Amino acid sequence: MSVNIKEFVRLRPYVFHISARENGSFLRGSRRLFTTLSLLEVAGRKDLAFTRRTDCLTLELPLGRVTLKDQKPLIEANTQLLGGWSFPDFVHYLNGKTYFWPGTESGPIGPGRRLLEHYEMDGPLVLRMKTIDLFAANPNLAPLFSPFNSGAPRYHSGQKAVRGPDLFTAADDFPRRASEVVELAFADNTLLPESTEYRPQAGWTRFFDSII
Repeated sequence: MSVNIKEFVRLRPYVFHISARENGSFLRGSRRLFTTLSLLEVAGRKDLAFTRRTDCLTLELPLGRVTLKDQKPLIEANTQLLGGWSFPDFVHYLNGKTYFWPGTESGPIGPGRRLLEHYEMDGPLVLRMKTIDLFAANPNLAPLFSPFNSGAPRYHSGQKAVRGPDLFTAADDFPRRASEVVELAFADNTLLPESTEYRPQAGWTRFFDSII
């Protein structure tokens, strides 16, 4: 099987990104999402690239302060690693991407909603954008797809979650249907489309036209 991009856009016309609320000014200034690896390098903290974060981490950067959320759902004991990976290798792999939850106008699919519930008490910043706008803003980046919540491996039917180098694949290599995509990612820093929105209270508002 493979993912037909047009079919994916039809099924999941919106994607969502969840970030710390205090990152609003940084994101408005940079107008892009940076991979964790990129942020750690700029901050001079490459030593943390292979280490699971048990709490939030604040970095001081030339463009301002940015907070990386914890990786508490990333539990080593729940994971069976393939491809010769160690757990630090897996953490490094995850830190090298930007992430989006696919969904519809009303919100992300189930795993994304559960993540929002997990961080609800923190009052996260939730960005919403049209899938087609995100792809158009990043024409030189290949979208990558995963059938799993990559950062929250869990036991299923008594078996550990299998994770390896093929966790995210290009559209042509995705082993399932477009409707089974759980996460969308890019393996580089990613421009946010001009039409990106956020929800300060009841309704969605254009992100770059507002001040948080």
